Amino acid sequence: MNIEGYIQFNLSYSFYELTVFLGIPEIPKLNSLQAYTGWYWIFIVTIIATYSGNLMSFLAVQRPPLPINSLEELVQNPDWEADVYSGASSLDLFKVIILGIYHL
Repeated sequence: MNIEGYIQFNLSYSFYELTVFLGIPEIPKLNSLQAYTGWYWIFIVTIIATYSGNLMSFLAVQRPPLPINSLEELVQNPDWEADVYSGASSLDLFKVIILGIYHL
């Protein structure tokens, strides 16, 4: 290996040590443990980035209000119609319920 390749490898390994092993009291000596620690670090950074992105989108995006909030509003609104497949469990549920607006 020439000197430029050695310097490049040494710099990249030093960066790897600083980012991955920061906070670990003793750096793992085995290459397999170093690889495992590196992949674990990448996994944790991915999880944190995903969580942060989801949190920011939840806080930033305003959801439009729902046009219907209950089954009673659906029944009373003439512009909306509920479709239920014949033989579906929800149709059987509405047939069994004895309460006022839910009963078919």
